[in-house]
Amino acid sequence: MLSTVDERVDFLKNSLLFTETSPETLVEIASKLEDVEFQADEIIFHTGDLGDCLYFIKSGQVRVHDADRNLAHLGAHDIIGEMALLDSKPQTATVTSIEKTALLRLDKAFFDKLIRERIEVAQGIIHVLSRRLRLQDQELDETRDSLENVILPLGIALSTERNLDHLVERILVEAKKLCNADAGTMYLITAEKQLKFSIMITDSLKIALGGTTGKEIPFPPIPLMDINTGDPNFHNVSTYVAITGKSINIPDIYQAKDFDFSGTMAFDKRTGYRSTSSLTVPLNNHLGEVIGVLQLFNAQNLLTNQIIPFNSYQQLVVESLASQAAVSLNTQELLRRQEILVKIEHDVQVARQIQADFLPDVLPQPEGWEIESFFQPAREVAGDFYDAFMIDDQRVGFVIADVCDKGVGAALFMALSRSLIRSFGLINSRTLSPTQGTSPESQMLDCIQIGLDPIGLTNNYIAQIHTKMNMFVTLFFGILDPQGGVLTYINAGHNPPVLLDSAGRVKERLTLTGPAVGLMPNIIYTSRQLTIEPGDALFLFTDGVPESHNPEGKLFTEKRMLELLSQPIPAAGVLINRIVHELNDFMAGTNPFDDITMLTIRRRLE
Repeated sequence: MLSTVDERVDFLKNSLLFTETSPETLVEIASKLEDVEFQADEIIFHTGDLGDCLYFIKSGQVRVHDADRNLAHLGAHDIIGEMALLDSKPQTATVTSIEKTALLRLDKAFFDKLIRERIEVAQGIIHVLSRRLRLQDQELDETRDSLENVILPLGIALSTERNLDHLVERILVEAKKLCNADAGTMYLITAEKQLKFSIMITDSLKIALGGTTGKEIPFPPIPLMDINTGDPNFHNVSTYVAITGKSINIPDIYQAKDFDFSGTMAFDKRTGYRSTSSLTVPLNNHLGEVIGVLQLFNAQNLLTNQIIPFNSYQQLVVESLASQAAVSLNTQELLRRQEILVKIEHDVQVARQIQADFLPDVLPQPEGWEIESFFQPAREVAGDFYDAFMIDDQRVGFVIADVCDKGVGAALFMALSRSLIRSFGLINSRTLSPTQGTSPESQMLDCIQIGLDPIGLTNNYIAQIHTKMNMFVTLFFGILDPQGGVLTYINAGHNPPVLLDSAGRVKERLTLTGPAVGLMPNIIYTSRQLTIEPGDALFLFTDGVPESHNPEGKLFTEKRMLELLSQPIPAAGVLINRIVHELNDFMAGTNPFDDITMLTIRRRLE
């Protein structure tokens, strides 16, 4: 609606710019003014635009802002655009209408003429600029006071809080207090990349959910990514802030075009509330990662309780508080993880001790024989195992195995496999134990059966009962008759052991007789027999030996291992120590990639 000259004169009389201006001059100025109108969220001028006019705000509100921050909110009788006219430089900020806004426009040519010819107008400009400088100084003082007397002490207090519910509640309450905001919400980012409502407070509705209230928030987490397309969820202002790490200050959410506030509007409709101004800021940890979002609604004028936009001072202070809060939240999360790690470490140590108890403390040493071992886990618990035990008064059973995985799962599978093999072996030996007068042929058949049954039974149990574990184990199982040196064995998918003579020459590789244990039920395993002569040594190993890495990533290789075996073997322990020494030199302090297990059985020279 166009205004008359008289209406414009009345308006100008209330402007600080023209307090000393004569009535005649006011009439002259009023005649040069042009009525312009902007709808809500319409840009009046951009940063970088050339200043060719100034505006007087008749009614409505505008915000002065840059790309990231609201710098000021102005209303009736305020002036915009005057600085670009005075210094003849481009606009330093963007001005956008908050609501339908009526302006009076004065072009640059007439403004320059006024400044030159009317000293009182120049003085008015000085008054306006002085007032703005005083307000800026006051804002800086308030910011400094808030930082010194509120933010820093609050940061110290937050750092001592160990209860998460207390912490998020205090962060939100203090943020609301700093801005005199009526409502607020705290979100925390979950491992599933969602914003989880942590606490909600609306004072005027007496609503408090989450935090220490014990009342659950009935809203589901908000995904950071679109569940249909996988694209970033920029529609929701909170997820936008979480993804970009930038604060968003909106004077009136009902006029906002860039974000979907349908959820907030639905809340307003249900409760009769009116969400207006909104400030949403990220909580960035020390790595610059957003770990949460703080959102405030409806800043209020301290004197009138009128809802007003959040100003640049409030945004700066809340961002400072958010930084302190993020540090405290991150510290608490680190402490929580540390507690979990300490518990896990304790559990792992217990598991390691239990696993160590599965390995033999003392290996059987039949007369005329030497049995030695070496075991080095790559992690706290291992998937390799070995065992040697007396089946009866005459025979020794032994096994070396490697589970197809690492870590705790492999260790549990190892314990299961080892227990099954030993148990089935001992039970079977009692059933088929040779008696006095039994023929050598019968004893041999019994020995074969004692070897076959434990492996077949173990395989069927694992394949049928634990198929969901998707694990299997390669193993070599042998039964040794020390008197004659006869070895009955099954190689279930394992690295072929090496039979050496006393000079270190390879006599035989004990190759596969069946697949790994646990792949499928009802596998038919076959056994073989050989004789270990006096001076011979049987060397068994897992793939952690040839696949050991040096610092450059090169493998130790089986070829290098065999070269070390090709030397005279005075004792079983000497053979193992030789390889351990070479492995240590080769790895040069590098942690083993896989478990390293060796077992040597040597028949002494008569």
